[in-house]
Amino acid sequence: MIIEHAHGSPECIEELTREMNVVWATWDACAAEGHPCLPQCTFEREGATDGGTMTVGSFSAAIRGRLSAGLCDVLDANMANCLSMVGGAVGADSPCENWEAVGQCIVESLSTACDGVYRR
Repeated sequence: MIIEHAHGSPECIEELTREMNVVWATWDACAAEGHPCLPQCTFEREGATDGGTMTVGSFSAAIRGRLSAGLCDVLDANMANCLSMVGGAVGADSPCENWEAVGQCIVESLSTACDGVYRR
């Protein structure tokens, strides 16, 4: 996946694109298996949930160590905003529409995620 219209340092954009290629491969695997809620399946398989529930904390734990600190900080803030639209968390009993809203929100935030982010 190429992140179109991204701003920021080339290193950050490259890092984010590389990680999103992994995430989209997971999405494709979930789709190939016929999972009924692709965002939920993807977040779960990427380790962003804790006991089936995704919070800012569980998302943050999943991305720390995979991405640079500056990018993690931005994505944590973006995810907090996205999760706030659905009550602060999504879980196993959440409707797929909530997972989809969070997934769409975080993907849309990627175009500006590298603004002002430099490798630390």
